[in-house]
Amino acid sequence: MSKPNELAEAADSVNDLIDNGADATVPQWGDDAPRGARAVLGRIIKDGANVPLFLGQTLINSLRDVGYNHTTSAVCEHVDNAIEAGATEIRVYFAESGPKNRRSFSVLVLDNGKGMAPNVLKVACAFGGSLRFGNRHGNGRYGMGMKDAALSMSPVLDVYSWQAAGAYYNLTLDVVAIGQDKGNVVYLPDAQLIDTLPGKFRW
Repeated sequence: MSKPNELAEAADSVNDLIDNGADATVPQWGDDAPRGARAVLGRIIKDGANVPLFLGQTLINSLRDVGYNHTTSAVCEHVDNAIEAGATEIRVYFAESGPKNRRSFSVLVLDNGKGMAPNVLKVACAFGGSLRFGNRHGNGRYGMGMKDAALSMSPVLDVYSWQAAGAYYNLTLDVVAIGQDKGNVVYLPDAQLIDTLPGKFRW
């Protein structure tokens, strides 16, 4: 329960805002707010502007803070996806790098599942992108888990998928890059074809 003096201070703060003519339509951004989001909101806040249902620059940052409380649950999401893709072998690696006062950690999940064609990979990397939406016969059905789980651990998700040796497709989701996007709608990049995997990803 709030103390009387705390309530009085809150009331004073509200009165100060009113007295100073605070405008509720003026964004009160935090220091770490994405720059692209500032630009987009500055445009769409105007009367008559089209407002997208999702503001991707800030939504993706918000999703990083919900759903997965620790690394174990996030990694389990990727293991579930591998099983769903028919994997019979799944390996999870943890790597630590960088100077002692600025250590960084990478998590690598490798599996021998059936892989994804580039257009399917692109859909799989979209929030809500699911080919099994609403299907209760498998582990996942909403198209949120893989992205949410990975980005709860790191600001970058790198996905490599292949169905034939020498035809590897890569798609990267970078929270910082998305936050800089000044478009009203944030689009996914195309999956990139590469002929060899980075050394640490080789099976």
